[in-house]
Amino acid sequence: MGRALGGRDLALGLGAAASLSQGPALRLFLAAGALADLVDAGVTLSRFARLPERGRWLVLSSAGAAGLLGVAALAALRPRQ
Repeated sequence: MGRALGGRDLALGLGAAASLSQGPALRLFLAAGALADLVDAGVTLSRFARLPERGRWLVLSSAGAAGLLGVAALAALRPRQ
């Protein structure tokens, strides 16, 4: 699971980095990353009691924090006028 999520996050991060000078593309990559992380947090929360105790808090906190940071970064990007 970690490898799969890491690969997805690497692809989204590289896409965002490659599109830093392109506002619309950067917003798209930031939104996709934030959405993926928030969905991960939601799924983790929905199955929280069934997950291994040792890893569930780590997954929930890292996915939730990454999702919220992505939303904040997206909100901080204002269209150039």
